Amino acid sequence: MIGMFFSVMGFLVWVLPTVLMIGWFVGMADPGGSWAVTRALNAISLPYLRRVSGMLPRVGQLDISPLLIWLLSFIVSRLLALLAF
Repeated sequence: MIGMFFSVMGFLVWVLPTVLMIGWFVGMADPGGSWAVTRALNAISLPYLRRVSGMLPRVGQLDISPLLIWLLSFIVSRLLALLAF
């Protein structure tokens, strides 16, 4: 039962950063935000990105804060997977 709980938590920790990375890639393809998918992904991801965007310097005009969120969530989900078994 506890193993299943940690497995579900690991999955949930992984879903949000995956959505953030998809939004990041779609945002690079549509920087003006004219697509409905871009607006929906921005509505989901911008509150989380604002919290992390000041931690890393920009690389030119590219914001790499979604990469930080993705890496941290990968580490947390791996730790949860180890605790599940």
